[in-house]
Amino acid sequence: MSRRILLVEEEACTGQPLAGPLAAEGFGVVVAADRAGLREWLAHRDPDLVLLELLCPGRDGAELCRWIRDRSDVPVILVAAQEDESALIRALVAGADDYLTMPFSLQELTARIRAVLRRSAPPEILLPDTMEAGDVRIDLTRHRLTVRGQPAALPLFLFTLLVTLMRNRGRVVSREELRDQLGLSDTSNNPRTINTYIRRIRAVIEADPARPRHVKTIRGRGYIFDP
Repeated sequence: MSRRILLVEEEACTGQPLAGPLAAEGFGVVVAADRAGLREWLAHRDPDLVLLELLCPGRDGAELCRWIRDRSDVPVILVAAQEDESALIRALVAGADDYLTMPFSLQELTARIRAVLRRSAPPEILLPDTMEAGDVRIDLTRHRLTVRGQPAALPLFLFTLLVTLMRNRGRVVSREELRDQLGLSDTSNNPRTINTYIRRIRAVIEADPARPRHVKTIRGRGYIFDP
């Protein structure tokens, strides 16, 4: 099962999109736009890590970290717009586990997330670096896809969807869940967009895309990955 990251984004300020790239690295990502959404997840969903984007000027995150720590021991990583040593110290004292300032690479962020999760997880829980189901293999560390023993390529957003389906193999994944993984809005995107993406994935991984063996449609519900 993928580790669940709760990404808290400030609607008024935008930074580099993180939900899709992190999902492509094998994490389950959900987004909360405000403290109400954060409270709901902490109370009822039990995420494995909270990633706070604090990109508006003047936000240092210490108060929000303290608020989280009063309610949960979930690991917290802060992403800030600019380097501020005093803000960093306040956040760490308030309970943050790590702190990044922009700009940073996806590789650095992923490495820090995995390091924090390793420190917070029981010893027997390991984060997989590879996924394999039938004749489809994904190397998450190198971001490589192999199909029937041969290298294959997918754009990042399609790679993200395939990782999500394989992580949930044997379970129907709704179109809404897949849209969430890509950070797509329910209202601003054609509802058939996901259908098109699935056809493109099948064209790469299926021996016969017209009669898919792996990515199957469950009418009215979504898609399921069958090894």
